[in-house]
Amino acid sequence: MGFAAVMVVGLGTVVAARGTYSGLPIIGGRPTSDQTPGATSPEQVARLVRDHGCWTRSAPPDMAGRIPGHVVLTVRGDDGPVTTYAGARWVGPALAHVFEGGHPEVLHVHAFCR
Repeated sequence: MGFAAVMVVGLGTVVAARGTYSGLPIIGGRPTSDQTPGATSPEQVARLVRDHGCWTRSAPPDMAGRIPGHVVLTVRGDDGPVTTYAGARWVGPALAHVFEGGHPEVLHVHAFCR
């Protein structure tokens, strides 16, 4: 899966899930199956990508050269893997994971979002 190259300026955001990992908060959002540890499915990921207008390959023209504001990813949570739509604090670790192989708490980056 390829993503358009983006320069990372900072690591700031919040994730809608539960728990913490490595000091990065995964904080409460509305309780949905999207935030249930271990409940990742292709349908769940597709729904999050669709509902939040995300992309899985090259960034859309209006986002070219800009840092995404959100991400759909699976991370290690206190109770197991959590797949969620996450805010800016997770964009930096997600970009580093995709482009540099860093941040082992990020298990899978599914898509980037506005």
